[in-house]
Amino acid sequence: MIREIKDMFNALPAQTSSADDLHEHLSMVDNVERLGIDRHFQNEIKSALDYVYRYWDDERGIGSGRDSPCTDLNTTALGLRILRLHRYGVSSDALHHFNGKDEWILNAYGEPKVKEIKTILNLFRASIIPFPRERVMDEAKAFAITYLKEALHNIGKSFSNFRM
Repeated sequence: MIREIKDMFNALPAQTSSADDLHEHLSMVDNVERLGIDRHFQNEIKSALDYVYRYWDDERGIGSGRDSPCTDLNTTALGLRILRLHRYGVSSDALHHFNGKDEWILNAYGEPKVKEIKTILNLFRASIIPFPRERVMDEAKAFAITYLKEALHNIGKSFSNFRM
């Protein structure tokens, strides 16, 4: 199994398009870390994160791919958390790019969508590893908690409509 996962890491450049390669590299690292098998893939993880870090912009974050014309909150939050945990020098200032006057993302308080919930979970997970005096991380955490509670409430209401 370890050999197959190493092959998957090595195949990432060939199997991903330039539109989503950064997100795929980060997702692969996130998955092996969450499975608790990352110790077997230290070289592959370092290579994947070096690749992602080359495209990191401290003011704007990153998009899902190296050729993405705009950045996205999901990939930026995922990247911020993982890169920081691996001691890369990335700034939370990138989150300011997504923090509008009243909301973090468009349609944030509409009907919860799977992708939006995943994005907010990544934002929350990133927000729990702040450096001192990073106000944007506190704002991100407060927003994520409020959003996720509201989403849970809305999902609960949706399921209650399906009772038999």
